[in-house]
Amino acid sequence: MEVKDNILLSIIIPAYNAENFIDRCLKSIINEFADNREIIIIDDESTDNTYEICKAYENEYSNIRVIHKTNEGVSVARNVGIENAQGKYILFLDSDDWLETGWSKNVNSFLSENWDMVAFAYNVVYPNPQSNYRISPFKNGELSATDVYKTLASTTYMNFCWGKLISREFLVTNNIKFPVGKDIGEDVDFQIAILESNAKMLYRDFSLVNYYQGQNSVMHRFDKSKFRDLEQEYYLRNDLLKKCDATELTETEKRMFITLGGMLISYVRQSCRQFEKEETVNLLSVESEKEYFKKIVNKTKFSGKLKNNRSLILKNIPLLLIKAKRWKLLYCIFRRI
Repeated sequence: MEVKDNILLSIIIPAYNAENFIDRCLKSIINEFADNREIIIIDDESTDNTYEICKAYENEYSNIRVIHKTNEGVSVARNVGIENAQGKYILFLDSDDWLETGWSKNVNSFLSENWDMVAFAYNVVYPNPQSNYRISPFKNGELSATDVYKTLASTTYMNFCWGKLISREFLVTNNIKFPVGKDIGEDVDFQIAILESNAKMLYRDFSLVNYYQGQNSVMHRFDKSKFRDLEQEYYLRNDLLKKCDATELTETEKRMFITLGGMLISYVRQSCRQFEKEETVNLLSVESEKEYFKKIVNKTKFSGKLKNNRSLILKNIPLLLIKAKRWKLLYCIFRRI
């Protein structure tokens, strides 16, 4: 591989069976591309036309490289991307997401600076545009590790590695890679490693990435293993809580359980809608005896005035029925709404 000294940004895109999305993703980058950037696509042994689509782009653009490898998961794919990157900074992007118009102008000023990580806001995008919203978890300025730990523990806003400029030299020097073999939380572990290496961090309130929430996306496919994921999420967040500022611990823990409680209600609702009644009752009966389930149910508090607050009512009523283990009633309710 020819080493290019002038590359300032390496955009790493893991891709697996992404033929319906990869074109949109790549066009969003190429529309504002420059000679000092490169795109590295890691095709994780796709079984559709993803590889062929990416190769066509590689043949057309000299700064696009496609690496085809055996299927080993997204963490290995990203690590391969890091190993092959030549840029001063690395930007991870998922194949079903795309960069916002104006992204190039907004990252340019940071490419010549010496931050270890620059985080950005992002848009959450649905097939129905009326459901779209924007996530901006911090104010413009320098970030402390405490700021990030608190957000990781109490929300899902920073659960992703994408949408951040990360110094390649910083990753290599500190031997930071994605953990391999985990079912959930590899992005969070990656960021924890960055925090524990005393990264110098900045936040910029520009929506860099459009995070797509289509029904076929990995994050929206539901099966029973989601409860196992939630259990791991609970213990991961508890560990993060220990790293938070003690003076803000109570509020951070409260927000953490609001997040976990919302996830639990969502998984119970999806169970009721996807499985037959007996299967759902058996599943929830087993899960409700586990420690993580009990802790989330007992510590989640959706506070506020219930009167005329439909959103709050739709959270509190299911939570009360979950506490009471009224699985058959929940099943009937969720099958109707």
